[in-house]
Amino acid sequence: MYGAEHLPPGDFLDKRATALTVSAVAEILNISERQVYKLVSASVIPSFHIGSSIRFDPSQLAAWLRQKAAPISVRPGEERKRA
Repeated sequence: MYGAEHLPPGDFLDKRATALTVSAVAEILNISERQVYKLVSASVIPSFHIGSSIRFDPSQLAAWLRQKAAPISVRPGEERKRA
């Protein structure tokens, strides 16, 4: 419903003009609403309040997703160490 089949979530969100609800963000991220609330509580995901309701700015969420999806670079000759 919220995701376009051929667009990455960041690109899809940039095209939205209205704030997103917790349930919409849960669906976009494919996580539970409870997990969205935990991310908000820990200030991990950008959000704002309207009264007692939590909302998400689509462009801020898109930027957050892009930052989280950024590839990890490993310098040539270095291997990632396993714990």
